[in-house]
Amino acid sequence: ARRAGRVSVQSSQMKRAVAYWGVPEERIVVIPNGFDAPSRIPDKRSTREALGMRGSVAVSAARLVPWKGFVGLIEAVREVIKRVSDFHLYIIGDGPEEERLRRMVAERGLAERVLFTGRLDKADLMRYLAAADVFVLNTEYEGLSNQILEVYAMGTPVVTTDIPGNRDILEHMVTGCLIPLRDRGVLVHAVARVLMDAALAERL
Repeated sequence: ARRAGRVSVQSSQMKRAVAYWGVPEERIVVIPNGFDAPSRIPDKRSTREALGMRGSVAVSAARLVPWKGFVGLIEAVREVIKRVSDFHLYIIGDGPEEERLRRMVAERGLAERVLFTGRLDKADLMRYLAAADVFVLNTEYEGLSNQILEVYAMGTPVVTTDIPGNRDILEHMVTGCLIPLRDRGVLVHAVARVLMDAALAERL
């Protein structure tokens, strides 16, 4: 990288990382990730019916690894239910943490509130994103999240952690809700607020 004429990275977070390797900042170019947005957004009501969704629905999608924060998200579910009684969380993805997460859900008696879909193909994933009332990404690290871009394309509000990669995409309370890392109380409040405040959800 130090010998390259230019190094392209996807976010300011990655620019800082590459600069730390000893690459002069003037040789580092930030080119944010892009993706091909679907030509149409699935109808929310009919998609929810087809997927069997009911109540207030949050979706989180990522590889099931420790830094994606699924343990903290599951720990927050019961507290969200105290505020939003019909709350359900769908977890999309697979990975080494899956067995542990499923066991957590069973031990807490949340099997009817936290549902695992496994890994989905892109078309099915987009249907879940379009059907959700809120998308939650409780991650500890992101370069620049393609997943958040896909959620935006579906018109679903985002609650995610206030970390460098996410700040490149989101402006707090303007285009999404940024929350402090590992703060379960704020996570619960943010998810419940988006679910209960239709005007806020529409704005985000």
